[in-house]
This record gives sequence, structure tokens and C-alpha cells, in this order.
Amino acid sequence: MIKNAISRPNELFIGVEVYLNGIAKVLESILDFGLKNIMLSNLNSFYFLEAMPHKSIDKIFLINPDPWVKKRHHKRRLMSYEILSLLNKITKSKNSIYMTTDSSDYLRDTVSLLNEYKDSFGTFTSSILKKNDELYGISKYQRKALENGGKIYLLTL
Repeated sequence: MIKNAISRPNELFIGVEVYLNGIAKVLESILDFGLKNIMLSNLNSFYFLEAMPHKSIDKIFLINPDPWVKKRHHKRRLMSYEILSLLNKITKSKNSIYMTTDSSDYLRDTVSLLNEYKDSFGTFTSSILKKNDELYGISKYQRKALENGGKIYLLTL
């Protein structure tokens, strides 16, 4: 987000993170670079998205949301019917929601969810990111997965 905010000073970037350490790191970078085009929220993402006006967002990037690997924790996953419905309502156009993950299980489960509700969410694409892709290796979780020989998947809705 910082890199994009620097290269696109006339665009507004909104970061949503519930963990205080994540917010603090971004705030530090905002101060270091004197950025004026970033807003941060530490609200639960569901409540944040629910408060957003319909058709108000150009693009949404969900960079490696927690896959909550254990079955009993799947209810905590960001990608749910409710969240996907909200994302669809607030984006201005199709193919403007981008989710990356290093978890093939999370990707598979999200694709299954999208297929189950294809009448509600429409078409989507999934792919494996390559080194020259813009979203490749942009988070510490992606870099850690790549160092361990993993792949980064991209889902575009």
C-alpha cells in the first residue's frame, strides 16, 4: 500500500487492519514518507465494509488474508459469503477485487464458495503469480512462502 500511495499521490488508499502492530508499521511509513493519501482503520473488516457506500471503491486488494488452517477456525476466514456480498456491493465494477494467498486450500475453498454462489458473484479467475506480476512477493507472508518453495495464488473477482 505504501509503494502504491507513493507512486499514485492523487489516489486514496484505505488500509483495514485489526492488529495494532500492523497499523503501527503503516503509520510509521506514512510519517517517514509524508504521505497524505492513506487512511487507516482498525475496525473489524466486516463492519468497515458494511459502512462503505455502495459502488464507492475502484479496487480492493486482499493480500494474504489469514487462511485459518484448522477446520474449527474456518468461520474466521475473511472470504465468506457475507464478506463477498459486501465487497460486490461496494466496488464500482467487476474484476476489481484481488485476493492473494499462499494457501492452496484457502484458494480451493474460496473458489468452491464462488462456484456455489456464482449467480450472486459472477465470474472470477484464478492464477499463480509470476515473479514479474505486480502483487508477487509484496508481503512478508508471501516472501516467507516463496522462500519455502511455495506459490502465490491470485483470485480476481
